[in-house]
Amino acid sequence: MDVRTFIRQRPSVAAGLAGVMIVGAAVAIFVQARDMGPSGPGKAFFTNDDGNTFFVDSAAKLPPFDKDGKPAYRAHVFKCGGKRVVGFMSAYTPDALKLVEEAQKYKAAGKPPPNMRQLAMVGTMGLMVKRPGDPVWVPQADAGRATAVRVYRCPDGSTPEEVEP
Repeated sequence: MDVRTFIRQRPSVAAGLAGVMIVGAAVAIFVQARDMGPSGPGKAFFTNDDGNTFFVDSAAKLPPFDKDGKPAYRAHVFKCGGKRVVGFMSAYTPDALKLVEEAQKYKAAGKPPPNMRQLAMVGTMGLMVKRPGDPVWVPQADAGRATAVRVYRCPDGSTPEEVEP
């Protein structure tokens, strides 16, 4: 029996499975966005000067956030020829930031967030990426352009290695 036949014969089971998958994706995106491990939030690199420098802070902070009066963005740092450089930056759109902050309030109160379906879209629709020096943020939903931004190549021709704090 193929998938289409199964769906036509058992629409309620198919709808239930789809719902479970959507909720599971939302939870995975939320946990991944928060970088929660067994010991709590980890550390991440951030920049507030368009990638010229970077600093370490809690991965629980949602970019952009204010640091020294300037917006700080998540910095994806790579090692090239022994030197660490910011390959690209990422941040939430204002709408996605509001959704995640709302979900955090519910989580702090020990309740599941009511916006799980919207949270499932944050990973695709709510993130933006940009390379240092580029004037425009590229929405994650624009998969081709966003992938081009995220693929970093070392200027010296060496193989880039993404590093964590």
